[in-house]
Amino acid sequence: MKTKHSGSKSRSSDKSQAIAFIDPAISDSQTIADSLPANIQTVFLDPAADGIEQITNALGGNKYSAIHIISHGNTGSIQLGTAQLNAATLQTKYREMLQKWRANLTPEADILLYGCNVAENTEFIDNLSQITGADIAASNNKTGSNKLGGDWDLEYRSGSIETAVPIAIDTQKNYSSVLATFTVPAGDTSNTGTGTTGGLVWAINQANATPEPDTIVLGGGTYSFATVNNWWYGPNALPAIASDITIEGNGANLTRSRDDRLRLFYVGAIDPNYHSPGAGSLTLRNLTLQNGLALGGTSFLGGGGAGMGGAIFNQGNTHPGKRHPDGQQSPRRQQHRTSARSNGGTQQGRRWHRPRRQQ
Repeated sequence: MKTKHSGSKSRSSDKSQAIAFIDPAISDSQTIADSLPANIQTVFLDPAADGIEQITNALGGNKYSAIHIISHGNTGSIQLGTAQLNAATLQTKYREMLQKWRANLTPEADILLYGCNVAENTEFIDNLSQITGADIAASNNKTGSNKLGGDWDLEYRSGSIETAVPIAIDTQKNYSSVLATFTVPAGDTSNTGTGTTGGLVWAINQANATPEPDTIVLGGGTYSFATVNNWWYGPNALPAIASDITIEGNGANLTRSRDDRLRLFYVGAIDPNYHSPGAGSLTLRNLTLQNGLALGGTSFLGGGGAGMGGAIFNQGNTHPGKRHPDGQQSPRRQQHRTSARSNGGTQQGRRWHRPRRQQ
């Protein structure tokens, strides 16, 4: 978690202050931060840590009249670092922490939530208001670029909101993304969905089709794959990663369910000399990958002996985060030149074993 102070950015001597928490997973997060007025303290959340816990600690012993939370959102849900605040976790995991915010808020304090479609579940907003004691404003449609169907209006309000949206008008007009996430129900691996909710295959396809970085939030549980989705450099269970995608696992397991030989992910090449569906970047958090296995085909290049990746075949960028590869298999293979951080290989437990060179 990083706190930004610039000139008079933080007015610690004031009786009440305004503070903005920004999840760096959103596109152009620094541009958003730079557009805020000088009297708003700006805090960047650590994407690898629990955002609700970070906010609770950052509020400290101060009094705030306004809290701005700028992150990806979905219907009745916001993503803050590794934390997913939704109707369920609001009442269970995070209720006690959120109640502590009351001590750091003025009697008429406002909390403004910037994230797509969060207020489509008005009960979630009303309950958050009741727990924190603050008036809450949130959007019931896309937040962000009007070219992508978004705006910066927070249409739903629980209580009387006196705080204006502080993001500079020019930044609002020029922002090129929306603050949306794709939500995948527990165990849903299908290619069907509506709005921002659907199966994991559908969510990756949707994310690949957008120009901005996207976050996919899993509902936990086990996602099993028995069929090949595509053959990019071998058999893959999921669509190729051809853009910047973060998957928040929430403790989920991705696994090969039968004896079919397939890996889970292929990440598209960033090197233009390699043929791929697009430059990919994949970040995985709090997710277990199990039982992947892929073999290369027979060819004059010797592909029959190629270990084509247990869990991930990467020609782009991967950021494991809290990922737990388990039971991955990949036989010995020849090394290939590539810009990837890892290309094939065997993943067992939390260690990465590069295969030996064939003799």
